[in-house]
Amino acid sequence: MKIKITGFDQKFTHEIEKNLLKHHITLTSDGNFDFELLIDPDLNRIKNRSKTILALVEPQAVRPDLYLNKTFKSVAGIFPLSYYRARRLNLEEWFDFPVHLPTYTKDHRPRTENYAIVNEHKFSASSRSQYGLRRKVIRYFEENQASQLSLYGVEWKKGKLIELRRRLFALKQSINSPEFSPCEAFTDLWHSYSVLSGHMHEDCEELQKFKFSIVIENDIDYVSEKIWKSLYAGVFPIYIGPDLSNDSELKDLVGVTEPNLEAILERINEVRNLDMLSSRKKIDTFLTNIDSTKYGFKQTSKHFANSLSSLINRM
Repeated sequence: MKIKITGFDQKFTHEIEKNLLKHHITLTSDGNFDFELLIDPDLNRIKNRSKTILALVEPQAVRPDLYLNKTFKSVAGIFPLSYYRARRLNLEEWFDFPVHLPTYTKDHRPRTENYAIVNEHKFSASSRSQYGLRRKVIRYFEENQASQLSLYGVEWKKGKLIELRRRLFALKQSINSPEFSPCEAFTDLWHSYSVLSGHMHEDCEELQKFKFSIVIENDIDYVSEKIWKSLYAGVFPIYIGPDLSNDSELKDLVGVTEPNLEAILERINEVRNLDMLSSRKKIDTFLTNIDSTKYGFKQTSKHFANSLSSLINRM
């Protein structure tokens, strides 16, 4: 069996290749393959869908076209990122990327700021999107506790025409989806965000001056890098994403809550007097040993190969 894998990190792919050999599957880079695994492809450019396995990395809120029933039926297989996405889609196999932590030297000065949100201003017309909830949380702080929240991101002050075009594009992109939601696409149109503090480097080193981060995933069926960057910075994340039922170690380090404003505010109030020193010690211990856990490079590549082999055997 020959498989072509396109779009994955070269080092990760090489480790996957070694694990696939145990299943009598070899990787190829030429056109002679039985199946090709593609990450979030342009569907119109797929030459042979009967040989295509879709790796669903972008959430449904971002790429609704990939999640249509007609798309699933037109390809050989579906391989989603995350246990939680697979569970939602009633699929048995799934994969995770290895966790890549920042590498900056940690700063142990006292935390002087309370809450941070680090996200871009994005738009979706999918009812699964959490962009509208993110804006609602920001608006709440603006109206009630403006001095307590700092918002970071480069897309929050774009011109009105650019914003309108992006919202209309999101509307067009999702119009054929069962989760189509025009209301989600147009909430807070042209609002000017007063708590905006500018841009933060992708490593999020500046988070170290905060006690808490509010992490709202784009969709609640996968765990993104946002949570790991917060943990590395030593902040306690108020987390709106999957329920983390399959990640008990991670769940113990964050404040998981439901995706609605009332639940988020309740969780914020519950952890307000958290012992931050004790929390950071637990986080540091966990992250120090992360390479030997299921989140590390070795285990994620092994699980990837085992799951892909299982998927192919069932196709």
